Amino acid sequence: MSCFCILVVVALERLAFYGITCNLVMFLNADPYTWQALTGAASTIFVFFSLSFLSSLVFGVLADSLFGRYSTLVLSLVLFIFGSILMCLLGWLTTHNDDYVKFCTSTGANESSPVDEGDVPNTQCTSMVFVALFLIALGAGSIRSNLSPFGAEQVKDGGPDVMHTFFNWFYWAINVGSLISYFLVAYIQQNINFFYGFVIPAASVSVCLLVFIFGKIWFITRKPTAVSYGTLRG
Repeated sequence: MSCFCILVVVALERLAFYGITCNLVMFLNADPYTWQALTGAASTIFVFFSLSFLSSLVFGVLADSLFGRYSTLVLSLVLFIFGSILMCLLGWLTTHNDDYVKFCTSTGANESSPVDEGDVPNTQCTSMVFVALFLIALGAGSIRSNLSPFGAEQVKDGGPDVMHTFFNWFYWAINVGSLISYFLVAYIQQNINFFYGFVIPAASVSVCLLVFIFGKIWFITRKPTAVSYGTLRG
């Protein structure tokens, strides 16, 4: 049962991650954000992925030496959820131009007119985007480095055949989640709106957290071990 829970989390987490990133450049370049004149959506994506991979290293060490993998994964999912909720809010603002003008544009908080092409997001709205992507990068990077070792701990005593079978299914869970995000979520974002397209990833990662919390009774958890500088070197 622990393996099944992990495979569900893998599929839903990949669905959430790629559901947010698959059209992110389009989201930031579309009205009302139009980041091509502000900071560059493509550059933001590069920084986002760089931070995600860097956090994999940092949280991998922290999980091994300080927090333990289970606690680290729960914390990572919480960070991911908060970032996803912020993305939902940003997506909702794109479908409510009057609220966007009041909340995000530099033309004044009391205006109720539609967003003009010359409007650019002010510091408040830009900061929300950065905070959302920062939280998601931290959470997703940590999950990437800790979920597969945590899964290996569940089947470690079953022998190489069990380990091989588990990671075959682990690989397929990644692909299934990614496939759904690039077909279903991307379609919703491009043809309906980004709010609904971001709600699905937020709901998916929330289910991941519930599965992890209620599945704790089946998980094999190990205490963290101190990692010295000599251990890292050798």
